[in-house]
Amino acid sequence: MDTIAAELFRYHTWANQRLIDFCATLSADQLAIGSPTAYGTIHDTLAHLVGAEGSFTFALTGERVDPPIEGGAPIELAELSRRAGRTGAALAQAAGQVEVGQTRTVRRRGAERAIPAAALLAQALYHAGEHRAQVVAILGQLGIQPPDLSGWAFGGDRSVDYA
Repeated sequence: MDTIAAELFRYHTWANQRLIDFCATLSADQLAIGSPTAYGTIHDTLAHLVGAEGSFTFALTGERVDPPIEGGAPIELAELSRRAGRTGAALAQAAGQVEVGQTRTVRRRGAERAIPAAALLAQALYHAGEHRAQVVAILGQLGIQPPDLSGWAFGGDRSVDYA
């Protein structure tokens, strides 16, 4: 189903994959740079972002697109990009099908809770956006120009007003 919500998740997936694919061009030393305001290193932050996408997908659909990422297990950025594509597609599909008022039962803070499905979708967008911004900030600290992850770039408008 094509909906604005599904299209927003197509942007979300595009931005995740674009950043991961960009970071795949960095050296191992650069990927190992971190920040106390991020989820560890660039690589760790990207792995956390993608792992969480799998959790959001599972919470919304009851199905796992990929097995969970083992904490601390090495995972190549190419595999993270593939996983981001698969979970992003599943999130876009869920976003196109979820209706206002639907809930999902998730385990939060030690208890089962009914959470609005829209809140899970919103958290998926927020969570990934925060971690993308953290990686972009680390890249900036390294003097590396990050890729343009804006909605303008997603839409194909590379306006000089924005750049």
